[in-house]
Amino acid sequence: MKKLILIAAPLCLISTANAQVLIGGTSYSQNFDSLPNSGSPTWADNSTLTGWFAKRASGAMSFTVANGTSNSGNFSSVGTTAATDRAMGSLQSTSTGVITFGVVLQNTSSDTWNGANIQFVGETWRRGSAQTPLDRLDFSVKVRTDLTGFVINETGFAANTLGDVLTAATPAGGAAGAYDGNLSGNRTNVSFAISDVVNPGEFLVLRWEDFNVANSDDLLAIDDFAFAANAVPEPATMTILAGAAAIAAFRKRRK
Repeated sequence: MKKLILIAAPLCLISTANAQVLIGGTSYSQNFDSLPNSGSPTWADNSTLTGWFAKRASGAMSFTVANGTSNSGNFSSVGTTAATDRAMGSLQSTSTGVITFGVVLQNTSSDTWNGANIQFVGETWRRGSAQTPLDRLDFSVKVRTDLTGFVINETGFAANTLGDVLTAATPAGGAAGAYDGNLSGNRTNVSFAISDVVNPGEFLVLRWEDFNVANSDDLLAIDDFAFAANAVPEPATMTILAGAAAIAAFRKRRK
């Protein structure tokens, strides 16, 4: 897996009125390898992994280390046993209800984000059954002006099926049981663009919700997440850039 990489713009940590720390800048990537790979960990929003939030619809929030061998529902750090190569995923059950997780990105620049490009890998780590239709994680997007009262599973999100994580092709007709999500047949590269406009100071929330498929659910995960906003300079910035270009052209003619 790739290391955590930040490109194009610096990473800024912004403290808001409700003491949440969020990721700023125009580009961000996360490989989830800092998630625990053993023991009985706990999950804390915006702390276990900065900028990431999770919630289950039923019961107290819990967090496990999973490799696909268990059919128990939970939000999990997913990977092969004891491996530092991790992914973030979930398996829904009656006790958990819908599990939702995602990341909050704040535009801390003076430029407007006019859409963005998103990439990640969708991984299958367990088949609940050889079912049709396939299980999935549903992707959706929301822009907020602030984070007052924010929860990751709130309403008002716009669905975007381009970001859905579907059970990977190879195990589609396979028997129930564990699969290695790091193998090529059990993972899918996802790449797409969103058109949401995020003004300076606003927040872009990207999330996945575990779909409740018929029969037993699959353990699906995301990995190697990358985000790159399409930054549009403010008019004042454009004027300065145009002026600088004109001055440079004038000086060149004077030589």
